[in-house]
Amino acid sequence: MIGALTELLRALLGIGERLPGVRRDRKRKRLLRDMLEDEAYKWRSIGTLARSIGVSEDKTRELLISIGARASAAPGEEMWGLAERVGTSGIRV
Repeated sequence: MIGALTELLRALLGIGERLPGVRRDRKRKRLLRDMLEDEAYKWRSIGTLARSIGVSEDKTRELLISIGARASAAPGEEMWGLAERVGTSGIRV
């Protein structure tokens, strides 16, 4: 009985430990969206976006996809924009 209770408490604490990460990701997504909605920029580099939210480029890509952003298919530096602003053709204009 004590072992089961201990496991239950560990599971509940594990959920609590993950919640700050969820809140951080929500803030990061908001910042990414704000950056990509900025009228001064239609496209932003992955490096700039990652540095701005303080995570790896891979984590940034994951968050970008979750907010409806897409990468440009144009050669050169990896650039991202919101699909609703830049379209879905894959061409950077």
